[in-house]
Amino acid sequence: MKKYLSLENLAILIVFALPSYLLRMDVFGIRTNALECLILVFLAAFFLSARNREKTGAFLLENRMLFLFAGLMLIGLLIATIGNPDLCGNIGIVKGWFVLPFAFVLAARTILGKGGYGNLFRSLYWSAFLVSMISLGYFFSGKLTYDGRLEAVFNSPNYLAMYLSPAIIIGFFMLKDAFSKSDSEDGFLWKALSAVSFSVIALVAYLTFSYASWAALAVSLMLLVLSKKRNAKRWLIVGMIIIVGVIASQASTGKFKSLATLDPRSSLASRTMIWKAAFRILDDEWLIGIGPAGFQSRYLAYQKYFPPYLEWAVPHPHNLFLFIWLSSGIVGIVGFLGVIFFWAKKAISSFRKNRTIAIPIAIMIYILLVSLLDTYMKNDLAVIFWLAVFSI
Repeated sequence: MKKYLSLENLAILIVFALPSYLLRMDVFGIRTNALECLILVFLAAFFLSARNREKTGAFLLENRMLFLFAGLMLIGLLIATIGNPDLCGNIGIVKGWFVLPFAFVLAARTILGKGGYGNLFRSLYWSAFLVSMISLGYFFSGKLTYDGRLEAVFNSPNYLAMYLSPAIIIGFFMLKDAFSKSDSEDGFLWKALSAVSFSVIALVAYLTFSYASWAALAVSLMLLVLSKKRNAKRWLIVGMIIIVGVIASQASTGKFKSLATLDPRSSLASRTMIWKAAFRILDDEWLIGIGPAGFQSRYLAYQKYFPPYLEWAVPHPHNLFLFIWLSSGIVGIVGFLGVIFFWAKKAISSFRKNRTIAIPIAIMIYILLVSLLDTYMKNDLAVIFWLAVFSI
């Protein structure tokens, strides 16, 4: 029984339970959620051990440039937070979207090491499968958004798609490995389970009709396929057939037509207006920023500089790079770009020696691409981001 209560298993359980951030609560008058509570329990148990603290210190020294840049992100966030009237809201976001996800993944990486780190990605995959099964219940019950998109337990279809897409990348490689094994009875069962779970996750991701997520996912998988000489041509042909099929399925929809005809009220037009407002705010607040919870109020205040907005409830600028800069100022965006540069440098050198890190590389490519059109930063998504960073 004791071995099942290990920190390793708790870390795996927390990744599986990432959507539990949706279960919000008050603890001693402090607003929090189930995921944060789980992470705090894990961190408390982790840092009680002198050996864990020693291993963490060694890991920090080995990757000091990464932690220097991450530290700049935190400093920028704190500076912007202090100057913002919504102090509690900003502190809550810094805690839940930055500090706790970073600390958790750092501790999990220390505990699991290189050998067991892949268990976190597998846990993420099965978490996405469970979320997908629940989401299908919402779909068959007719619980969709006004425009017929599936969001299930999440706040928007895009968030559901962004949670499932890394799992599709993981599942792609799991499926590939499963069908390369022998045709024993166990092998057949594993192939069937892999195929069914992957199909369910992919179907639910399709039902979100999140075009940005689809495009980022397709590009990230295509790049990984091209990096592998073996069977690359065959996989590219399959990929192109799927892409053509998806486009054909959407050709008659109003959303696709509005994008294709550059409708001035399309989602892309709305995004463009939000970005224009964000750049106007950034022009005034580029040095210190406005804090991670400050965009909605500033966005409304800057409406006087533009024609009537297409969207009014806009809590973030629908671009991760703009979000980081506005949230943490010049110090924070330098830190974030430094983290990406450090990760890319490590990823390129590691991939040449070890092709098994293809999964986190594909996930990070997906994150960076979809972040051009959306803000890939939330309690669960932040953990996935740092999982990809620390996996190299």
